Amino acid sequence: MSTARIRNISVALAVLFLAVVAMTVRAVVTEDPVREITLHARDMAFYLPGEATPNPTLRVTAGEELRFTLINDEPGVQHDLAVDASGLVIGPLTAQVGSRASATAVAPQVPGRYPYVCELHTKMMRGTLEVEPAAR
Repeated sequence: MSTARIRNISVALAVLFLAVVAMTVRAVVTEDPVREITLHARDMAFYLPGEATPNPTLRVTAGEELRFTLINDEPGVQHDLAVDASGLVIGPLTAQVGSRASATAVAPQVPGRYPYVCELHTKMMRGTLEVEPAAR
């Protein structure tokens, strides 16, 4: 095999390798998973799945994309969910057990503590969305 042919094959393999690396890096950089947060409404409080703590503090990262799902576990009572700091509103859900709805929002860019509430029952159903700084 001639030196020129070996050089051409080497260049072609190098270009192919760089193309694969570039596509992989782009896929990793642009893939921004949506964080799923599910809240169950029951006994006039919000609960995370499988947790017993009412109205838990939800810890998120500044600018993180979030998908909230609200599930009504309380028969005969309507509930909704609002996170004013991110413009998210869900509901009101029907008063049937198992009714659910989802919505997406972006966490506030400014770290801090922001309320989330059921606007129908604000005195009892309220928790905190704690926004932590994004990693640099």
